[in-house]
Amino acid sequence: MTDNVEVKRSYTVPILFLIMMVMLTLIIIFYSKYLLTDQARKTDQGQALTQRYNFALLFAERLHDGADGLLNAKTEAERIRSVRMLGEAEVAAGEAAALFGEATSRSSGQSSEEAGKPFFSTISSLMGSEGRLATIGEREGSLNAEETEVLIQARDAAAEMQEALGEFRPLTGEAGYRSMATKNEWVASAVKAGEALQRSFSAK
Repeated sequence: MTDNVEVKRSYTVPILFLIMMVMLTLIIIFYSKYLLTDQARKTDQGQALTQRYNFALLFAERLHDGADGLLNAKTEAERIRSVRMLGEAEVAAGEAAALFGEATSRSSGQSSEEAGKPFFSTISSLMGSEGRLATIGEREGSLNAEETEVLIQARDAAAEMQEALGEFRPLTGEAGYRSMATKNEWVASAVKAGEALQRSFSAK
C-alpha cells in the first residue's frame, strides 16, 4: 500500500509541472499575440494621425496661399489659381478638423466626437457649399468689402495655423506612428492651430 502511494506521488509532481509548463506556454502565446495586435492597432492609429497632421498642414498652406492670392490677384489666371488653392484647402479641411478635435480631446478629456464638433462646424461655415469662401472669386470684377474682410481673416488665421503646426514635425515609420498614437508631443501644436481657426471664425 505504501509503495502504491509513493508511486502515485512520484507521478504527481512531474504531471503538475507539465501542466504548469503548458499553461505558462499558452499564456506566453496569448500575451504575445495580444502585444502584436495592440502594436498593430497603435501603428494604424498613429499612421492615421500623421496623415491628418499632414492634411492640416496642407489645409493651412492652401488656405493661406489661396486667400492671399485672391487678395493680390492682378490677372484672371492668378485668380483662377487662387480659387483652385482654396478648393484644395476644402479637400483637406475635414481631416484638419478631425486632427484639431483629437488634439482637443486629448488635452481636455472630452470625447473626440464632442471635441471635434466646433471645428467641423467652423470649417463648414467657412469652406462648405454655403460657406463664406464658397463663391469668392467666381464673379468678375474687384472684391467687395465683405469678400476682402473674410479673405484677410482666412489668410491671417491660416498663417497662425501654419506657425503652430510647424512647431512639430509629423513622425513616420512604425515606431514613429506608435509614438504619435501613444504620446502627446504633437497635441499642443494642433491645439494652438485649432484655436487660431476658432478665434478667427467661430463667432463670425
